[in-house]
Amino acid sequence: MLAYVVLLFSLANFARSIGLTASQASTVSAILNLGQAIGRPPIGYFSDNIGRINMATLMTFVSGVFALVIWTNAKSYGVLIFYAIIGGTVAGTFWTTIAPVTAEVVGLRNVPSALSICWLVLVIPCTFSEPIGLEIVAYEGGYLGAQLFTGFMYVGAAACALLLRSWKIAEVDEIEGLQVVGNVDAVTIETKVAEGVKEVARKTARKRLLGCIWRWKKV
Repeated sequence: MLAYVVLLFSLANFARSIGLTASQASTVSAILNLGQAIGRPPIGYFSDNIGRINMATLMTFVSGVFALVIWTNAKSYGVLIFYAIIGGTVAGTFWTTIAPVTAEVVGLRNVPSALSICWLVLVIPCTFSEPIGLEIVAYEGGYLGAQLFTGFMYVGAAACALLLRSWKIAEVDEIEGLQVVGNVDAVTIETKVAEGVKEVARKTARKRLLGCIWRWKKV
């Protein structure tokens, strides 16, 4: 959210700062939202194919790369429109994947409570991210600092998701070793895996957190 809110509310102002008209700036902002509308359905679809946490991690990292590589070099209307449409497709990955990722982490039974806590925690970054971005702009006298902040916050979020992915892979490995249940997903864990097995798997997975970072598994 630290990156997403800055991007969402700063892009139009950035367009004005490079000499675009108010009409062009509003168009850029609208195109960013159009990109989100285009990008979210495929992200949801492919999450079912390669794994929810895998998709969330990859698309969050891609969003950071787009901000660092394309947005920082956008000096014309055409390039900014290109960034708005392609960056918009992955900028809102959080909203597409938060519910299924939450189910993978806490189990289907605890999703309502976990999401309620998540929405409450989001108040802080959503409230202060844009003031942070504006303060960086005021201090730097330009938008490069805010652009770098946005990109690195996305990359940092992807790194956190990578650790979560590693933990989940370790948990699934432990469950598969302790109980034969077939395809291990959120529904299987909730309905077929014994509570004792789940507890042991979670504790063991924490100890193997760094051991599965670069392993591929559908999670």
